Amino acid sequence: MELIKTHWTDGDYAEFRGYLRSVSDEKYRAFHISLVPGAEERIIGIRIPTIRKIAKEIAKGDIDSFLKCSCGTANEEIMIEGLVMASRKCGCGELIRDIFRFAGKIDNWAVNDVVKFPMISKYRREIADVTDKLLFGSGPWHTRYGLKILMDYYLDDEYIDFALEKTAAVRSEEYYVYMMQGWLLATAAVKYAEKVFELLESGRLTSDAAAATMGKMRDSRRISAADKDRVQRIRNRIAKGTKGGNTDA
Repeated sequence: MELIKTHWTDGDYAEFRGYLRSVSDEKYRAFHISLVPGAEERIIGIRIPTIRKIAKEIAKGDIDSFLKCSCGTANEEIMIEGLVMASRKCGCGELIRDIFRFAGKIDNWAVNDVVKFPMISKYRREIADVTDKLLFGSGPWHTRYGLKILMDYYLDDEYIDFALEKTAAVRSEEYYVYMMQGWLLATAAVKYAEKVFELLESGRLTSDAAAATMGKMRDSRRISAADKDRVQRIRNRIAKGTKGGNTDA
């Protein structure tokens, strides 16, 4: 199918949906279904490099008409829509609109974690001002995407304190939220280990987020052996404290 179009119609999009199924991989579909519980009916079975290649081709044509026609509910369709949306050069207002449009379609980690909006780099201050609407607004997938934005664009000298403060402020028992907190903080620890350890030892993280962070740090090849030992000492202290608390009870 020709993916570079000067104008997309509803008929083109219907053809596109058929095309996606023609490039699916049944073995990959079965594997991906095992990783994304509850999404079986929405997984076509297309590998991520192929998804990115398709989105890149579409973005060479008329993006606006493609997005107007985009109405799919399959994981891969939403990923492609997000990647195409994220590829365009736009102003800050349009960028914010697109971020929230994409975030509103996320309902699993696979869709959440594929799409980055490079234009955020140009408008970091403005996007920072609206992160609360993602982090503390409309459910776990908005929160996870807000955390992913912090991880992708705010772990540097200028914004590290902001990113850590916002991450610590998230209080959630949702698995995919606190695991994202752990991923973000373990990533931050590569360059800002002392700041992350200070946060871990402050008691400001939820127990789930702290455990996820320490687990991710322990498993990371980018964390030094000395820092992994320090993580283990903190884990041991927490474990002893928990046992002591149970004994007193």
